[in-house]
Amino acid sequence: MIDIVSKFVKEFFDVAARESSRMIRSEIEYVTGTIKRSIHDGIREGFEAIRANIFYLFLAMGCTLTGLIFIIWGFAKLFAWYFKIEGLGFLIFGLLALLVGIFSFAMSKPR
Repeated sequence: MIDIVSKFVKEFFDVAARESSRMIRSEIEYVTGTIKRSIHDGIREGFEAIRANIFYLFLAMGCTLTGLIFIIWGFAKLFAWYFKIEGLGFLIFGLLALLVGIFSFAMSKPR
């Protein structure tokens, strides 16, 4: 009799453990799927929001960078002509651009 009761209790707890394991696995899969869908939807919506403006953004960046290059090139040629030393203007403005780049990188780091 004790063997029958002990066998019943053991089977009962085995079934309960398997069911709870299945339920936990099901909950984990549900939460994982929800997180994946949320990330996917967030990325898609964010890209759709900027897609219309991305062409104009690249156009503006390209024109701005081209203008800056021509301005720096012109000042570099002016310095080289004024001081009669070839390459001095490019060296000065190259160092200035390097310092501005380093300074802006240092200021953009999170604290």
